[in-house]
Amino acid sequence: MADQAKTYWTSEPAHGTGGRYRVVVSRLPGGKGAARDQFSATLFRRGESGEEAVETDFWHGTTPPHDLDKVRFREKAKRAADSAAPESSPAPAEQEAPATSE
Repeated sequence: MADQAKTYWTSEPAHGTGGRYRVVVSRLPGGKGAARDQFSATLFRRGESGEEAVETDFWHGTTPPHDLDKVRFREKAKRAADSAAPESSPAPAEQEAPATSE
């Protein structure tokens, strides 16, 4: 059934020191009868090798996201872009304490 999921809404990409992030809300049809559609949100990071899911299904529900949800999704992407360090950058070197002579 995962191949039936369709993109319902996508946030604009947020750029920052941590990279480029966006949130995608997918809709999975409920099928026949009384089954309800399922919606879920995933945070994606665009890297050199393409886009990868960073946090899957961090929001889900049976109703589409409201405007306030979409604002929170945009803020989540912006926070991730501003705070996360890109994987391709080297880790900061640890500073050694200066040797003291006694």
